Formats: sequence, C-alpha cells, structure tokens
Amino acid sequence: MLKGRVTLPILAAFNEDKFQLVMSQPLMEELHLVWNRPRLRQQIDSSQAIRLEQQLQYRALWVELKTVPPNCRDPKDLPVLATAIDAPCPIPYSIQRLHNGS
Repeated sequence: MLKGRVTLPILAAFNEDKFQLVMSQPLMEELHLVWNRPRLRQQIDSSQAIRLEQQLQYRALWVELKTVPPNCRDPKDLPVLATAIDAPCPIPYSIQRLHNGS
C-alpha cells in the first residue's frame, strides 16, 4: 500500500513537508473501514495500514468538523468534503463552489 507507484511519491512529498495533510475523526474512521474491507484487506498489508493510521494521528493537521456538507452522490464522501471545508487552509475552488452552492 505505501510502496505503490501512486502512493510512494505522495508519501515522499508528505515526508518532505511539501503539503500539509488535514484529517478529521470521521475521515480517519472511513479510512479504517475502507482498508478493512475484505476485498482490499487481501491487497493491503495490515502493518502498513496501521503504520499509516499512526502517522496520520501524529503528523496530520486535525480539525473538528462543524460543517454539514452539501449532499453528494456518494454519502461516504461527506467526511472528505466536511474535512476540506473546515480545514484552516486554502481549499480547492471546486470545493468552495460546492459549499457555497454555486
């Protein structure tokens, strides 16, 4: 999981402090549920997933969610939207538009 061709460059950039990762408790719970799905659990080393969760606990910028995000096609994406909206940093224009109803 952490050594894949997609994830390795992202993890390297995170370790080099090229971006700040923002997390919330609902987002962490969703991550935990997803990697524990039977289909994914076969492909993901549980020790790596646990290590990632621990790193996120200590290194991410944690926010307490206050926003109820707008409805979206997949309700499981709501923690992602709420975390992005409540983050104390610039958020992508597309999420701002979605939040403002544009």
